[in-house]
Amino acid sequence: MASAARIRTLRLLIRIAISAVSLMVFVAHISSSPRFEFIDRIENYMYDVRIRLTMPDTLDDRIVIVDIDEASQAELGRWPWPRDTLAIIVDNLFDVYGIQVLGFDVLFAEAEESSAERMLSRLEAGEIG
Repeated sequence: MASAARIRTLRLLIRIAISAVSLMVFVAHISSSPRFEFIDRIENYMYDVRIRLTMPDTLDDRIVIVDIDEASQAELGRWPWPRDTLAIIVDNLFDVYGIQVLGFDVLFAEAEESSAERMLSRLEAGEIG
C-alpha cells in the first residue's frame, strides 16, 4: 500500500512539474522575453479557426480587390506606374464600373512630376507646338 501511495505522489509531482514548466513557458512568451515561434503559429492557427467558425458566409459580392499582378505589369509597365496612369484606372473604376468607394493598399514613396509638369516642360523646350 505504501508503494501505491508513493506512485500516486510521484505522478502528482510529475504533473505539477509539467504544468509549472508549461506555465513558465507561456508566461515568458507573453512577456516577450523569448518569443517562441511554435506558440505564435498555434495562436495564429487557432485565431484563423475561430474566425472561420464564427463568420461563415460573410463574403460580400459588392467588395472587389483589384490586384496589381504580373499581367498588369506586363501590360502597363513596371511598378510604380505614373500617376496619370493611376488616375485613368481610378476614373474607369468610378465611371465605367460604378464603384462607390476606393482604397489603396500601396506605398507611394517616390516623388513624381505630374503629367502636366512634363507637358509644360516639353512646351517650354519647344518639343510641342
